[in-house]
Amino acid sequence: MGSYVKIHLENETITTLDRLTNFEKTFPINQFLRVHKSFIIAIKKILTIEGNRLKIGEATIPIGNVYKQNLTKIIK
Repeated sequence: MGSYVKIHLENETITTLDRLTNFEKTFPINQFLRVHKSFIIAIKKILTIEGNRLKIGEATIPIGNVYKQNLTKIIK
């Protein structure tokens, strides 16, 4: 979305004019993790991880190769 970020909450979606990297800097690193160039997720919301994808609710999120090692460290 360029300089726009969509934030998906449990009951709503917020669109804001900002960069994902700015959110990455402000979110607590023990609660949120970047898993793809386009996705930051709440760690406690992960339901399953299968290959290069994870599920949060009904959503399937891709896991980028660059970020997979960090995810593996956090999950263990």
